[in-house]
Amino acid sequence: MLASTVRTEAQIRTENPERISFAECLRTHRNRLWWTQRELALNSGVSYHTIQNWEEGITYPRPGSWQLRKVAEVFRVEPRALLNGGVTHGND
Repeated sequence: MLASTVRTEAQIRTENPERISFAECLRTHRNRLWWTQRELALNSGVSYHTIQNWEEGITYPRPGSWQLRKVAEVFRVEPRALLNGGVTHGND
């Protein structure tokens, strides 16, 4: 059953407290550039609505999606680093 294989953010954070969520990682990178969500959308080509949903944790990008690649390119990081919470509180 699919529901049993899906882990929540809380479960993931409990397993690895140093790792931050994708939403937090995205927000951290965006804030480092002093950009609004709208500015990130314009610079990446990803819709504002999508950026909003990602940062709110409502939706997540598919690994390998063009949207994830474009945002990672703007931030000059690997897409995997964004998905896996590549920015951690301890390494800022």
